[in-house]
Amino acid sequence: MHAFLAAHTTELLHTFVQAVHTAAPATKFYRLAAVTSLVSHLPTATLAQFIPEIMTEVIMCSKEVTERTRAAAYTCMIEIGNAILAGEQQQAASGAAASLTIQQYFELVVAGLAGQSPHMRSATILALSRLLYQFHENISVGQADQVVQTVC
Repeated sequence: MHAFLAAHTTELLHTFVQAVHTAAPATKFYRLAAVTSLVSHLPTATLAQFIPEIMTEVIMCSKEVTERTRAAAYTCMIEIGNAILAGEQQQAASGAAASLTIQQYFELVVAGLAGQSPHMRSATILALSRLLYQFHENISVGQADQVVQTVC
């Protein structure tokens, strides 16, 4: 699988991004499952470009009617965070600056609070609560406080 992803990464990412607005609602679970599998195999630089393009869809899926899709959305968010942490550790070991940090990931999700619809804002609050629960040890107390203050 890793060889296939390495050979077709650009194609796959382009397909995912292009289909965000045209994908049928019934495919959301499968899209999230594919993204979850994909993010752990992406190089950190590619991950930093891909995440902002799909994050809105992942966040919105946390409010889906189907329980299976909601669970897949939360799993995807956590796997993205885990991939970011792994990239941070690899780049710290090599002495390079991380191209995407867990703090930047939280800032990206917090941006959803500025969404136009109450549905988006509500989904963002759900996403932030899950991410704070999962990654509270990986962010500073100040950033956690700032996230909570922004939500309030």
